[in-house]
Amino acid sequence: MKKFLLTIIFFLIFNSSVSANQIARLGSFDCGAILEFKDIKDSQESVQDWLNGFLTSAQFGREPLKKDQVPSSSSRYFWVIKFCEENPLSDITDAAAQLYYELIKE
Repeated sequence: MKKFLLTIIFFLIFNSSVSANQIARLGSFDCGAILEFKDIKDSQESVQDWLNGFLTSAQFGREPLKKDQVPSSSSRYFWVIKFCEENPLSDITDAAAQLYYELIKE
């Protein structure tokens, strides 16, 4: 039931009006920028920090992810790189939501 509700919440957040999407995606990086600067350490750390914040906030009010469910920070970063290569018109918000969904379905 929780997974179903989470899916509906993500759907509503990511498919709502333009102004709501702008608010929900504040500070997000588009995949083009992530890929362009993927070899720069500061850029990598920014993406990792953004992901850490997203994954932490996504757990509020839900059962926390178990330690063994969460891959390392660098693994999560390269997962986003792969996601962006496959979805170049997306952004880190899309990648983070998909990553979180993958983590909770295990």
